[in-house]
Amino acid sequence: MYNYDKKWYEKGDITKLKSISPEKVLVFDTETTGLSPYGNDEILQLAIINGNGEEVFNSYFKPEMRKTWTKAAEVNGITPRMVKNSPHFEDLQDEIQNIFDSAELIIAYNVEFDIRFLMASGIKLKKNLLIFDVMQEYAAARGQIDNRFGDYKWYKLEQCASSYKYKFDAHDALEDTKATLHCYNSLLQDNRYLDIVNEYKIALDRKREEKARAEEMRRAEEARAEEARRAEEEKRQRREEKKQEIYQKAEKPLNIVKIILMVVGILWIVVITLAGLSAKIGIGFTLLFDVPGVIALIIALKIKDKYKQNGQ
Repeated sequence: MYNYDKKWYEKGDITKLKSISPEKVLVFDTETTGLSPYGNDEILQLAIINGNGEEVFNSYFKPEMRKTWTKAAEVNGITPRMVKNSPHFEDLQDEIQNIFDSAELIIAYNVEFDIRFLMASGIKLKKNLLIFDVMQEYAAARGQIDNRFGDYKWYKLEQCASSYKYKFDAHDALEDTKATLHCYNSLLQDNRYLDIVNEYKIALDRKREEKARAEEMRRAEEARAEEARRAEEEKRQRREEKKQEIYQKAEKPLNIVKIILMVVGILWIVVITLAGLSAKIGIGFTLLFDVPGVIALIIALKIKDKYKQNGQ
């Protein structure tokens, strides 16, 4: 599918158009049997000129499906008799494809209409191809709003050409392309059009600046959040270091207390057990009197780990 933005003035920049070599600019027009490219209407004439106004291609075509096109003939003047010995579009399709493949910019008046017919006839447009619709751009320069569609009012090619002091025989594809090229060149020098382009440029620049400021604020916020996170991490590390320092200072006394409790507990159990056996007071009473010793051993085993766990 071709890449068509429809309204070039909304880009806010036409310098790229002026930088393209005229040989890489194609202005084209079609005359057809009707308005339905994907119905049974076909191209009757295709004319192409380059940016210098030199003819690149111009041919009539004999339709493959339609035999008559009375209403279209009343507009474009092309009758079945005029094209009965002309080639079918398919016969010249490869030549036409090569011509469009060589272009960097294509221009037409109501370009979408012509493109639909070309694509329905098998022509493919490359994705990076630039497309300029003189009708859409001229409508913006005139500045009249069509309330039915909520957009600028469209004008016929004859009206556009007349406003730029150009006379021609309309509805001949070759004559239409010459008129379209004249209107294109005139439009790029029309202050009304240039003012609209500049207005969009200012608006786009403002949006870019706002976006840049928003991005700068977002990055600043992320930097502050990262700084706060690092500060909190440093606090946590200092707390851990402090705990380790306290533990290391208390470790030696704790080991002494642990040894004392273990010795006391073991001695208590041994002495009480021996005393109980000597006094023959029974194993139950002996174990009962051993409880303080057992508690001392449990405390000795737990106190160091508990202290380390609590960081106290």
